[in-house]
Amino acid sequence: MKYEIIKEDFKEVGLFKTKVYRIKSTLSNELGGYIENESNLSHEGDCWVGGEAAVYGNARVLDNARVLDNATVCDSAVVYGDAIVRGKAAIACEATIFGNAQVLDNATIGGVAQIKGFAKVREHSKAFGRPEIGGQTDVHGESIISGWAKIMDSDLEDCQIGDSAMLRGVSVKGLYVKGSGNIQGISV
Repeated sequence: MKYEIIKEDFKEVGLFKTKVYRIKSTLSNELGGYIENESNLSHEGDCWVGGEAAVYGNARVLDNARVLDNATVCDSAVVYGDAIVRGKAAIACEATIFGNAQVLDNATIGGVAQIKGFAKVREHSKAFGRPEIGGQTDVHGESIISGWAKIMDSDLEDCQIGDSAMLRGVSVKGLYVKGSGNIQGISV
């Protein structure tokens, strides 16, 4: 076992005031973040929940993934591979964060969104519905990605992308795309 749950050190989180408990590494005695139960954080690999971060519900952190600072992962969300969730980021519903993806700052990911590859979603951006964000994509500012959107290798600032839009190799600020647009290789 790589960590133990400290039942005396707990806090209540979320709308339903779920009780989560501090963890402590059995290898280094380092205090970690908070989990609801052992199914939230694998004993395999180097995955970790640190700082004041909380993982609860049916959410899972696996492999070498990290959930740090004041981040929250809940519902049935999964963070795995070498992914990082930090800051005050919130991952919920059935979202998956994997590969080397990063969700940072105050970003919110929900629905069945997939953040993968080396993608970053940060600042006040949101992704919900069924979007796939991957490659070297950087979603930032106050961007909103929704629907079935697929975004690869793009830099999006303050954009709204939804429905079945597909973007590849795009670098834009303030772009609004709905419907089934397919945009490739532009910089604005």
